[in-house]
Amino acid sequence: MDLLTRCCFAFCLIGFAVGGLADPKPETAPLSVKWIHGFADPDPAIQAYQLDPDTFILRENISLNYQAPFLYLIFGKGRVALLDTGAENTNIARKFPLRSTVDHLIEQWSSSNHRPPPPLVVLHTGNDADHRAGDEQFEDRANTEISDSRPRKIEPIDLGERILLAIPTPGHDAGGIAYYDPQSELLFTGDLIYPGRLTVQDWSAYRSSVARLAKFADSHRLQRLLGSHIELTSKGKEYPETSSYHPDEHVLELEPAELHNLQEALKTLRKPPKEPVVLDSFHVMRIKR
Repeated sequence: MDLLTRCCFAFCLIGFAVGGLADPKPETAPLSVKWIHGFADPDPAIQAYQLDPDTFILRENISLNYQAPFLYLIFGKGRVALLDTGAENTNIARKFPLRSTVDHLIEQWSSSNHRPPPPLVVLHTGNDADHRAGDEQFEDRANTEISDSRPRKIEPIDLGERILLAIPTPGHDAGGIAYYDPQSELLFTGDLIYPGRLTVQDWSAYRSSVARLAKFADSHRLQRLLGSHIELTSKGKEYPETSSYHPDEHVLELEPAELHNLQEALKTLRKPPKEPVVLDSFHVMRIKR
């Protein structure tokens, strides 16, 4: 590994599978990781956490962009999916070396599993720049598809003996998509729900998406929700919107019950509220664009 790559990694490894995909037991305890949270020059540009042998969580350093999004790398036997490509910043390829990080993880996974490097498909959970700014890093990468699919109904994405379900979730923006992974029993929720400020452009569509996802959760095995950001402290207080320092953050993962908590809060709000709706794990507000 070269110096640049070493400087851009912070691994919390729990072991790779050898000889094929693992049959993972979903991790239900709090994630055993402390996320990089700004104001520390030695921190890497990207933190990579191995959730299970075939699933990685990446976080962009908040010192690069205050939105500090979480990205997800999901391996199947035939393909690997990258959910989102990070937030905007100048000279992004040098300061935010997402492609070299992803390439390294693919090479390491391939070596550990005695498989050739799988093709990469880049997927998105939303239209905003903090989900797509790193796309250009992959435009000339071989064996790579940058998907701009916007499903109108639940659609499968076959990674090879691992199928993600893409679920349309408009509301925060028109292109919202959640992804359900039956293997890990995870629901990747993008900007629909996460521990932070849940901003809504289309109130009616948002209420429908939350209800749809809550109904989906009732009929599928689900361990936790993983969204795109953390914007609250562990006590549920908001950080200043553009703050580049997040001490004492809320955990990333949310319990599936939080979907129902959000749904119940929205049931009585057919019209956008004048003030944010404050719950323990998120605050909901209407924005105009």
